Amino acid sequence: MKLTYFSVIITIIYGNLLILIFYFLRKKMISIGMCNIGMVLTFYIFCAVRLAIPLEFSWTKSINGGLLFNVLYSFLTHEICSKYCSVNVSQILIFIWLIGAIWNLMHLVYQYLFLFFHYNSLKDYDIYKDENGKLIKIIKTDEISTACLIGVFKHIILLPNRDYTQTQLKYILIHELSHIKNHDMLIKCLINVVGGVYWWNPIIRLLKKDLFQSIEIRCDYRVCSTINKQEYVDYMTVLLYEYKNAIAYETKNSAQPVYFVSTSQAPIEERFLLINDIDVGKWAKCQVLVLIIMLTSLLFSYSIVIQSKFDIPKQDISYVNSFDENNSYILKHNNGTYSLICPFEEYTIDNTEAIFYLNNNFELRIEEQNEK
Repeated sequence: MKLTYFSVIITIIYGNLLILIFYFLRKKMISIGMCNIGMVLTFYIFCAVRLAIPLEFSWTKSINGGLLFNVLYSFLTHEICSKYCSVNVSQILIFIWLIGAIWNLMHLVYQYLFLFFHYNSLKDYDIYKDENGKLIKIIKTDEISTACLIGVFKHIILLPNRDYTQTQLKYILIHELSHIKNHDMLIKCLINVVGGVYWWNPIIRLLKKDLFQSIEIRCDYRVCSTINKQEYVDYMTVLLYEYKNAIAYETKNSAQPVYFVSTSQAPIEERFLLINDIDVGKWAKCQVLVLIIMLTSLLFSYSIVIQSKFDIPKQDISYVNSFDENNSYILKHNNGTYSLICPFEEYTIDNTEAIFYLNNNFELRIEEQNEK
């Protein structure tokens, strides 16, 4: 098990491709009854996990990527020299990536802790006891525009500081309690971590946006499975009421709790359409097929890695010289050039080829002053 340039590249390509496929098929798949939203959520979480583990394993087979991957590898290993140090392009990119990831993750943790401790320290709140005997705080505040849920393990339900009817409050609480039962805050937290690591990738932003919408649709399904058709109208009325109030007084909170409604028009329209087509049994019917597809995709994604492949340096030799990391090594000369030292021959190689062999476990030796 190892981490290489190309294991990361293949992970990004494979993960992004799957995200795009699932994104463009999601609405069509649901509308024709091929799967329900639980299947889509499972696929998205699978993509996030795959992106989080960019490794090569013992069974992974290398495939020649041709000229394109050779050029890519040459670019990544291109050395940028200065008076004080020598680094290659990949090291610079990794440094920028890590700085961005660390900053985003620290920012995410700070926002979460600040938001949770801020509301948890308030003295004015109500207590709701769920069916498992768990106590949940309910707090009204002027700082939000629509009902939302915060906290991964200890939950707090936040409500805008306005008057609700008993019917409105009933459906809002059922909705937020469904989020707790589904562990949606934990899912959202994990996706935010992946988004923080791949902060430069616009496809991950697409994943986050659609996954959060899928979470809300699944929650609508769970709520509507406990009420009759007549009560659907009441529930949708509450959704519309919250949407209009959120538009009128939009408050953006960077800590990203689970909001009752989005302030964007397209997501709320989609939720209205899908509420009328609820069949929670579809997931049970398709779960075996989904598991087979996911496991097959997972094994396939780790079974191959596309790499660059450089030919042996062309020299005027009259015999074939077989070599590997066990019987050959790289020699760095005093003038900064490199040679590949094989059992019976010495080949002059350039910097890119030298780095390639070193990354494939060839030993590096430094030429001594008196060495020819």
